[in-house]
Amino acid sequence: SYSGNLCTLRVLTFHGSRQGRARPELADLYRWRYDKLEDLGMLADGSAAAYKLGNPGFVHDFQLIDVGNLDTESAPVPFFYQNIVEAEYIAALYQYMRLLGYQAEKITVLTTYNGQKHLLKDVISARIQWNPSIGMPSKISTVDKYQGRQNDYVLLSLVRTRNVGHIRDVRRLVVALSRARLGLYMFCRKELFESCLELAPAFKLLSAR
Repeated sequence: SYSGNLCTLRVLTFHGSRQGRARPELADLYRWRYDKLEDLGMLADGSAAAYKLGNPGFVHDFQLIDVGNLDTESAPVPFFYQNIVEAEYIAALYQYMRLLGYQAEKITVLTTYNGQKHLLKDVISARIQWNPSIGMPSKISTVDKYQGRQNDYVLLSLVRTRNVGHIRDVRRLVVALSRARLGLYMFCRKELFESCLELAPAFKLLSAR
């Protein structure tokens, strides 16, 4: 990356130690990955208006939704991973949020695989045909392509049910967990991912809800 090249060239750098991009509870999901990451004052004292209220229709501001232990992973062509169950779950939750009044432009759908991205687009498009006013989400993208961006609410599909896959790289996990400001709702096979040692700090928090 550009910043990495600057560090390699020994350009004077300053490392930020405070975050203001997400609710403190969401930041806890990736705080362990950084050295003494704290929250900006406006988050710590609750003065930021957007962070004072809960997410309407939800008990939690982040949650892992377990899709069960069925082998629902597929690959119509090699490495083009898809999971129809997670796609249907996300399509249903997206419609629920829109019917509650959440703005489409405030919702992003992310996944760790390109095949699932295409499936999500197809499934969501098909499910909202009964009410076109629901509209499509702001973005349906892979985690890798969404680096450097964020949105208020993120619906995340991890896809794999047979092995953890490339989300085992904690850098990719941190990118996935840090895209949401106000609400993160993750769909995966809980038993598989919480057993991965590299992901344990984050999944310990996710599994507690």
